[in-house]
Order: sequence, then structure tokens, then C-alpha cells
Amino acid sequence: MMLVTGGSGFIGLGVCEALRQRGMEHRAASRGPSEGCVMVGEVDEHTDWSAALAGVTSVIHLAGLAHQASPVPPIEDFRRTNVEGSIRLVKQAAEAGANRIVFASSIGVLGQTTKDEAFTEASPPSPRNSYALSKYEAELALTKLCGELKLELVIVRPPLVYGPGAKGNFGKLERLATSGLPLPFGSVRNRRNIISRGNLSDALVTCAVHPLAANETFVVAEKQPASTAEIITAIARARGRKPRLFSFPPSFLAWAFRSLGHISTAEGLLSSLEIDSSKIAAKLNWHPSGHTLENIQLELRT
Repeated sequence: MMLVTGGSGFIGLGVCEALRQRGMEHRAASRGPSEGCVMVGEVDEHTDWSAALAGVTSVIHLAGLAHQASPVPPIEDFRRTNVEGSIRLVKQAAEAGANRIVFASSIGVLGQTTKDEAFTEASPPSPRNSYALSKYEAELALTKLCGELKLELVIVRPPLVYGPGAKGNFGKLERLATSGLPLPFGSVRNRRNIISRGNLSDALVTCAVHPLAANETFVVAEKQPASTAEIITAIARARGRKPRLFSFPPSFLAWAFRSLGHISTAEGLLSSLEIDSSKIAAKLNWHPSGHTLENIQLELRT
């Protein structure tokens, strides 16, 4: 039996679907009432996971405080949920007899942009915001705790995840692409590796069941980097809209965003973030399906 925490969320729904397709017995847990989920309440150092963990042998841990909330929560809130809540889960999972934890972290642990080299598992951590810092602190805490409890831990660091109903940065891009407004990103030639919900879900399930995944860390992404202009074009076409892009010097765009205090927005729209997923391909024989720009159109048309 496998437990999926955050089972009613955007990624959790994808993971549960991937498990159903594989015919694997699983249970989903969620904070609030949700059909087919065990409700556990708020995720923190006091959460009672016992009902959700009964009979469970492995856990895919997705539940956490995301960085898209507005206003951005203080670091203490991120730590309470993403660090202390994860520690609580792992301790109770060990008591329940589980043997493997798959922890969904974030590529943000390594930073927000790349220049000359793609991120790999060997890249030095460089979290740039409270969310990424809390994920990194959770990685460190869980690595130590799982070692003490003799639990197998798999850490997965994905980038931006896209698909129908996606929130966060992809949701913002989708709203921009379908707004009908002229957008000044026609000259943006950045390179970003992203991943569909379906591909990420498949990677997480593979990490939960593959014997060679034990105690490993993986960065996961689709192989084809895409520019902001290409992503916006793919979204617009998937929604039956004409992309309205015009060219404007990226350096001026970066200055405008930064002068308004939107540094993170500037990095997300204008900078590159490349990811080399060759380790998970070689070790677990996991390969993402499809091509990113084609996947975006397929995902958003369904």
C-alpha cells in the first residue's frame, strides 16, 4: 500500500492517476475533506497521520506549503509545514512499518537560474527564497532522520510543473497567454526545462518502486528546453487563441521588472533554468514522454 500526501492537489491527483493506471494499491491524504482522501488536517509538527498510514509500506510526500501564496508567508510558516510537518510524517511512517519515503522537493533548492551549466544532482544548493530554503532544510532533516530510522529516502527536485488546472507560475503564464493582450516577450530566447504533471507523476511513482532509487536524489525535467515566447505560443494555440507577441529588448524588460521590485518575475520570464536529468535516466531507466511544446498543447486541450 502506498500513501500519497497532498492527494487532492494538482500533482497529487496526477500521482494517484498514475498509480491507478499501474494497478497499484494506494491511499490519498489531504488537509481538508476531499472525496477519496483521508483528512489529516493542517500539516505541521502535530499532525496525526496514523489513519492514513495504516498498512502503508511507502509514501510519496507532496503535501506542503507552496510559494505561490499571496502575500508570501513568513519563513516560520514554511518551516512549520515543509520541515516540521515532514519530520512528523516520517516518524509516524516508521512506526507504521513503512520502508520508503519519496520527498517532492524543488529545483529551487539549487537556485532560480542557470547560465553556463545545467543543474544536476551535483550542483551546490543555493536556495533563493523562503520556500526553497524550507525544502532544502527538509531534505537535510529527512536525510538525517531516515538514516537513523533505517528508512529509504528518495528526494526528487522538479522544476515548474504544467498541466490542466496548474496554479503558480504556469497558471500565471496561462492567464497571460490567453488574455488577448500584446506581450513583449517575442525576443526572449531563454532556455527553461519544465515538466508535465503526467511525466512528474510517472517519475515519482518510479522512484517509489524502483529498488535502485533508494537513498538517491534526482532532478527531473523534460529534455527539451523552451523559451518563454515558445511556452506562451504553445499555451495560446492549445486554448485556440492567437499568440500576441511583439519584440522588446529583454534587457529593458529586465530593468523594468526589477525597478518595480519584481525580481523573481523577471528571472522566471527572462532567465534560463536548464536541468540535466541524465542520472535518473541512467539509474532508473526513466525517460519523460513526448516533447515539451507538444505536451503543453496536448495537456491543455484535454
